[in-house]
Amino acid sequence: ITYAKSYFTQSRFIIVYVPSPLSSYDLESTVLVNNYRPGRADEFNPEHVYKTSDWIANEVRDIASELEIGFIDIRNALRSAGTLVHGPNSYLLNKNGYEILSEVILEYLRTNERGVSITRPP
Repeated sequence: ITYAKSYFTQSRFIIVYVPSPLSSYDLESTVLVNNYRPGRADEFNPEHVYKTSDWIANEVRDIASELEIGFIDIRNALRSAGTLVHGPNSYLLNKNGYEILSEVILEYLRTNERGVSITRPP
């Protein structure tokens, strides 16, 4: 990032924190996840999932602050979606997830970036 900032001196940079799939949902109980190992699943406690996600997001936020660049955390938007935002057959964001991601980024730009004109296509 430091190199990119020194090379693209007229550009503005923003880090978008996209959380792990598990920390993108409101978990009500321990979750078992099959990590593609036949006959074996890992157990994830919601408290641990959220604590780890908070730690990572805070570390990334601190780096963004040190580098004087924007930071966007999309966890709350994903969690409040009320629908699946990944898959169905992968850990990648699906259409719902990408729509949420783009809306959060657009709102950030509208609110925080001077001189940026944003319009929706017809």
